[in-house]
Amino acid sequence: MATVLLSFVGRRDPYNTGVNPPTEGAVLSICAEITPDRAYLFPTEDINNPANDTVSNAKDVESQYTAINPGCVFKLFAMRVTDPTDFVELSTQFNEIINDVIADLGGKESLTEHEFHINCSSGTQQMMTIGYVFANTGRIPQIRRWQVKDPNYVPQGMNRTIEILVDVIEENNCLEKINSGLDKQNYYLVKDACEKLAAVACSQTRREKARILTTVFDAYIKLDLLNYLGAYNILRDILSDPSSSAHIPQNSRLQLLLIKQKDDLNKILQSPFADESPLNLADLYYNMERSFSREAYADVLARFSRIMEGAAYFILKTEYGLNPRDMQNPLHRGTGNLATLEKAFGYQIRGFIEYKKAFAALALLNYPPYVNSISPQVRNRLEGLRKKRNNTLVAHGMARVTQQDAEKCLPLAKRILPTLIPACEDFLADYPFTLEIIKEILELMIL
Repeated sequence: MATVLLSFVGRRDPYNTGVNPPTEGAVLSICAEITPDRAYLFPTEDINNPANDTVSNAKDVESQYTAINPGCVFKLFAMRVTDPTDFVELSTQFNEIINDVIADLGGKESLTEHEFHINCSSGTQQMMTIGYVFANTGRIPQIRRWQVKDPNYVPQGMNRTIEILVDVIEENNCLEKINSGLDKQNYYLVKDACEKLAAVACSQTRREKARILTTVFDAYIKLDLLNYLGAYNILRDILSDPSSSAHIPQNSRLQLLLIKQKDDLNKILQSPFADESPLNLADLYYNMERSFSREAYADVLARFSRIMEGAAYFILKTEYGLNPRDMQNPLHRGTGNLATLEKAFGYQIRGFIEYKKAFAALALLNYPPYVNSISPQVRNRLEGLRKKRNNTLVAHGMARVTQQDAEKCLPLAKRILPTLIPACEDFLADYPFTLEIIKEILELMIL
């Protein structure tokens, strides 16, 4: 793999004569450190102002270094600028020159065949900044950054050439993005930040843990999409993978939390009813909370409506033997419950019972928790949110769902769901995917 140096050229190249005794300039110092096979130099050319012209300096660098290392190939790309401190002028020409460099090396496909280094200490302050910023763009992958310290600030005899290690900065940025994404319960952002952390973390242990967390948050993304089987399979595989055991110790708090998540997903998968169950309705409540954290207010209203409709459907099936999605089933004909509803509605029920009629059915059948515990005021709020849903893109209209609309859904669902279906209460109280638990898992793995 060929070693390639990219460098601006300043007045202190090849030697800094401003100190006594003169010292090597930044380009020669870095060449001595990395021994490049190719060096691309970017001097400034200004025939009208020789003070801004560093082409001769670049040629002197080439002659000085090739005398030591004749195998190094130098190429000069002069920048014709009127002001070597103008960011816009410099950046425009530098980008064009980088295109020429990449082409000279064989195109983008050949970049991985070279080890790139960039000098961040030659030229004007603006040039140094442009070089450093360019290195962080990722346009040339895995480029290494170098600084040559001013001899006035370094004790004599100490190496002035140091590599600028940015992994610590990038690692901290990843941790900040993880925490920011987690506060919004946006698991896509958290997964992306964990994936980046796995590549840049200084510690091998942290890189390995970040890789595991990337997979864990992939499970949480699937949970958000109600893909319970996908989420279960991921957590099961993590817990059974021998390579994970070093970071998820046996009987540790971390392992117990992940096992609880896996086992509760399995309980949802084993629920006897394919459509609604106390477990998936309770999970949908927390799914709604996560949507609110992401400011996805239409999703909040959609989930609220599904929770309420699903709760009514579950009760009609389990308490009264009616399948609201299949009212034409001959098994329903002749039952007292169906006759009661048809008499009250004034028509023969075909197909399915719609959302609005489902709650009316609970009242007509005198379902005790609904009749005794859901007040007229709460029923009016339910009806108001149902009408709001119908006017938005969640159902039949284009009206937007506001934060205020979404805020009404959360406490209402949390109160009504365990009232109508007491079996939801335990799962709501012991839900294994709360923000607090996921933060704890993150802290145990990384922080």
